[in-house]
Amino acid sequence: MEPTPYISQVTKVCIKCKKEMLSYLDIKACAIICPECKRVNEFEEGQIRSYNSSIAKNTKNTFLPIGTKGEIKSIPYIVVGCAYKKEHLTNDFWLEYILYNPDSGVAYLTVYNGHWNYLLEINEPPKVKLGALHHEDIVYNLYSKYSIRIVEAEGEFPYKLSHTDKVRISEFISPPYLLSSEKRGDEITWFKGEYIEPKVIASSFNIASVPKRSGIGVIQPHSNTIREKTFIKVLIAMALVWFGMQWYFSEIAKSEIVYSNSFELVDSISGKDIYTNSFDLKYGTKNVQINLNCDVSNSWEYTGFTLVNEKTGDNYDLEMEVEYYFGFEDGESWNEGSNNVYKFISSVPEGRYHLIIHPEKPMDSRPLILNVSVERDVYMASNGYILMLLFALYPAFYFLRKYWYDRRRWSSSNYSPYYE
Repeated sequence: MEPTPYISQVTKVCIKCKKEMLSYLDIKACAIICPECKRVNEFEEGQIRSYNSSIAKNTKNTFLPIGTKGEIKSIPYIVVGCAYKKEHLTNDFWLEYILYNPDSGVAYLTVYNGHWNYLLEINEPPKVKLGALHHEDIVYNLYSKYSIRIVEAEGEFPYKLSHTDKVRISEFISPPYLLSSEKRGDEITWFKGEYIEPKVIASSFNIASVPKRSGIGVIQPHSNTIREKTFIKVLIAMALVWFGMQWYFSEIAKSEIVYSNSFELVDSISGKDIYTNSFDLKYGTKNVQINLNCDVSNSWEYTGFTLVNEKTGDNYDLEMEVEYYFGFEDGESWNEGSNNVYKFISSVPEGRYHLIIHPEKPMDSRPLILNVSVERDVYMASNGYILMLLFALYPAFYFLRKYWYDRRRWSSSNYSPYYE
């Protein structure tokens, strides 16, 4: 951490009780609270000209006492003030710390339910487009509007201070960022905020503990490990890899027909085994696809296959059924089934093989023609779909989790896109 630059302190005298007060902001201060009588001393051109009613010293500030030094975004700060604020007509309270650096000026650090936001005043108000705010190429959506007042405070402030004043707040969010407007009378001031992790606050200000987080912060990011734009780029890269792999495997697959024959299936041979001629399977251990075509018409045909390795005696069994039905009903034609079926046998070693075919058909039906072929090393699109499903599991989990995360975030807003 860079050393906190030297910040001169000047002595001010309370206009009410005449006690001395230390000021870091000096002419940049608009108000300073006397630690003795609690009166709010108001400045004009660096000089105290008046005072207003007292504001109790902030007894609830136990995290960053006045004078605490720390660093945020590589900027060293000192805590010069703290206000305990309350939302009008609710029981919501939060702390706002005034941070000061003589070079970069004043910043604000708020904490509510253990969630910390770092805010800086911006000179140019954001632009309104299609009901949203746009600032520095980020789109912000309205989250809340409410009025606040200061309940307790201590230290000094760069704005006028009164416990009777009500300030109108409008908040627009794009986690982990926030735009906030504060309206005092006819004056509107804009701030840009960013979520800061509690552990960063504890480390940067060298404090033993910070309040435990409760719920989801208004601009708490969904994930601290990967940004959504980066995540989408990763998904696009994964999709390109998937298409590349599909193309590659389809190109290198041999898809070689090693056996093909036709058989007439009549009642006399239905239910009996047919032994084919031998054929060779090459290319090491690869898959085998058995293809069956049968000219059934409003009927069915069942065939059992056994692929036999003539050297080792190893065999592979599978069953296929061809069904094809059609008709005309209620003025419309219909059909279901197909004359073509196929099945894969994965990881079949090379060698010399033959098939044992066991066909069956309805008795007393017309003869059927069975067309059987054996195809070696076939590209299996289903493997690609399984891979695609595996690729999709994490994105699906991520976006589903993010949906429920954001839905909970917006549950406290009157402008939630998730609740009509």
